[in-house]
This record gives sequence, C-alpha cells and structure tokens, in this order.
Amino acid sequence: MPIGKLIALEGGDGSGKRTVSQRLKDAVDHTEQFYFVREPGGTRLGDKIRSVLLDTEVTTVPVEELLLFMASRLALFREVVRPKLLQGIHVVTDRLDASSYAYQLYARDELGLEDMFRHIRRRYVLPLDPGVTDWLHPYYIFLDLPPEVGLKRKCQVGLQNHFDTRELEFHQKVREGYLHFVRGERHYKVIDASRSLDDVYEEVRVSISQITGIEIPCLQTVADTPK
Repeated sequence: MPIGKLIALEGGDGSGKRTVSQRLKDAVDHTEQFYFVREPGGTRLGDKIRSVLLDTEVTTVPVEELLLFMASRLALFREVVRPKLLQGIHVVTDRLDASSYAYQLYARDELGLEDMFRHIRRRYVLPLDPGVTDWLHPYYIFLDLPPEVGLKRKCQVGLQNHFDTRELEFHQKVREGYLHFVRGERHYKVIDASRSLDDVYEEVRVSISQITGIEIPCLQTVADTPK
C-alpha cells in the first residue's frame, strides 16, 4: 500500500491558515483519503498541553514552550500521524515544527536550543517503514504575508493568545524564522497570503492536489475573515 503524504500548513498570525485548513476539510469531507489534525493537540496529552500553552495566565520561557510543543507532537505522531500515513491516508496538519522553530527559537533569539530541537525532531521523522531507509519528509506550505497585515486581521477577529499581543518586531522575526526553516526542507512552497482568501485557498488546493494526486474540489466563494 502506498504511504500517505504529510502536509503541513504553516503561517503566522492572521495568515488565514486555520480558515484554509477548514475549507480543505469541508472540500474532502466525503472521502477517507485525508485526515486533518492541528498542533498542539490531537491526542489526550496534546489537548491538555494545548490548554496550558494557550492559557494567558500561564507564563513560560522558550525552552519550556518548545518542550511542551515537542511532547505534544511526539504523541500526535505516535498515536495518529504515523498510523494514518502507513494506512495510505494523507495527513494535513495545521502547524508543524516550522512553527516551533519560528516562534520558540528564531523569534526569541534562542537558536542555542536548535541542537535539542533537531535531536527531538529525529524521533518523529524516522522512516515510516522498517524496510525504507529514507526519513519522513513533510511537505510544507507556508502562507506568507507582512506581519502588520496579519496583526490587523487578528484585531478584526479578536486577539486569542499571548503571541497575538507581542510587538511587531517579534512577528517580523517569526516570519523570517519560518522562511529560514522551510527553505532548508526538501519539500516546501511559499504562498502569498496577502491576497484574497479565495486566491490563497485555490493555490493551496492545487498544491495539495499535485502532492497527493487527488483532485480536491473547488468551493464556492465565501466571505471568511482569514484566521
């Protein structure tokens, strides 16, 4: 049985990533060929970690955040992602390790944690099949836009966590971190997310259709506010 593809939708605040992910899910709701997850979360452990990380009353430092995100990710890969891929199901995740690199390392001037980050990362990109020597290489789709545009969009829908309230310089570094990370990966695509949501969705739809070989249907235009 062919192994499924792992596709990571990445993007900073207000890039429309969550909305695009939901529209993709709606478009393929009739098929069992895709499975959608989000980070952090997707398992009992991951959901508990998510509640801690998004709690505005909980104060953490970058290394603590990084370890929490990585713990959630390890559980998600063990319980969900790897089994689905081995069943030939394509997994689309709302965020993956590009986000950890951008938010916890690059934007916080914590690149000294990169060795630890890369070491833990090797635990979930192990070859999917014992007979296969190649590592798991996710397909990264990065929704890129100027951070000032993303923050304006976030203000329209309401700030949701402590990352949303950080200064513009922080979000500019997040963007730089994303680009630095994905450009070092085997499979990546950078999409201009400053355009209309319909245009962004269409490019994502075409990209995933090409990656998986499955034609994802178009959706009727809707007046979504990018999230």
